[in-house]
This record gives sequence, structure tokens and C-alpha cells, in this order.
Amino acid sequence: MSILKIIQVFLAVLLLTACASVTVKSRINQVIDYPPKYEERATLYFFWLVGEKRIDVAEICEKEVSQMQTILMPTDFLLALFTATIYSPITIRVWCDP
Repeated sequence: MSILKIIQVFLAVLLLTACASVTVKSRINQVIDYPPKYEERATLYFFWLVGEKRIDVAEICEKEVSQMQTILMPTDFLLALFTATIYSPITIRVWCDP
């Protein structure tokens, strides 16, 4: 197997598995089957260590917040990879109680 083929397989596996998330729910056994009310890509830098994004969920949700999530989407990972993690975006989502 050539080195180019190994690199292609490695990148394909990396891109297919490059997803991580942190989810905070307001109720433990809550099942959310509707799309988020708010979604935005936050701009962070240098391996997601520099930068800050604050979101006022009181402005987003009229009632209570049912779930908040930060997720590293494959597209976020690709952007970080192509910029050598100088630009390291992450996606933020907020779900409100219906």
C-alpha cells in the first residue's frame, strides 16, 4: 500500500469520526425531537483554547431552555485542520421549551 493511499484512508477516517459534543439538558430523561431554535458557529483560535462566545439564552428562549450544546462538526474540524488550528470554530445550539 502506498503512502498516499495510507494518508487518504487516515484522512477519510478522521473526517468521518471528527465530531465531539458537550450537551447540557434541563431535565435528565428529556427527549428532544425538534430542531434547535438557535445555532451559530463560534470563532475560537489555537486548538479551541483562545476566544470566547457568550450567548444570552433569555433573549433566545421566551420560556425555559431545554438543552444547550456545543458540537465540533466535521466542517468545523476541516476548517481547523486547513488553518492548522489557528482558526478553530465550534457550533453552538440552543433548544427552547415548546
